Amino acid sequence: MELITNSLNGVVYLIGLIGILVIVLGVGQGFYMFLIKKTFWQIRLVLVKHILLGLDFLIARDIIETVILKTDKALWLDLAALVLIIIIRVVFSYFTSKEMEQIEGEHGLKKL
Repeated sequence: MELITNSLNGVVYLIGLIGILVIVLGVGQGFYMFLIKKTFWQIRLVLVKHILLGLDFLIARDIIETVILKTDKALWLDLAALVLIIIIRVVFSYFTSKEMEQIEGEHGLKKL
């Protein structure tokens, strides 16, 4: 059982690193686009898409960590916090997606 828990802890850590790496790569790509004089809206679209993808990985990490690895008395409190985080993320994603569609339409940007 300890081997499985240690393995899952490693997987959780790796998923978190991937999420952070995706966000950092988006910032790097956005900065590069800034240096080569891309428009504000093109840079913003790249950043938002990377942030949303990175958040997906971080939410997956939180779900695994909370549901599978937590076995103490505070599980219900952790689950409530997780549900709140997921709701905030879904609302953020919905409105950001709508804004991205609007920006792409108004500024004639192709889907990245």
